[in-house]
Amino acid sequence: DLIFQICRGMTKIAFSKVDFTTVKTILFAPLFEEFIYRSCLLNIFIEAGVYSELECVLIVPFFFGISHLHHVFQQQRKQRQLKQWLL
Repeated sequence: DLIFQICRGMTKIAFSKVDFTTVKTILFAPLFEEFIYRSCLLNIFIEAGVYSELECVLIVPFFFGISHLHHVFQQQRKQRQLKQWLL
């Protein structure tokens, strides 16, 4: 897909092959993540009154990071499977 071509440094990108998955990955996913983490989750913490606004602004990015840890685990699992396959 388009993102993988860009990440791998390929110079030829077939823009005619851009499909919904590519658009979703490049455009919609970041927008929805920003909406969810910056507005929804931040407002939930602020309205709950558990933390101050400053504390909420500092805590929400940790939840964002934690929600993306599955990428790290997937990468480790792929590397382990590759090592086992090569041995």
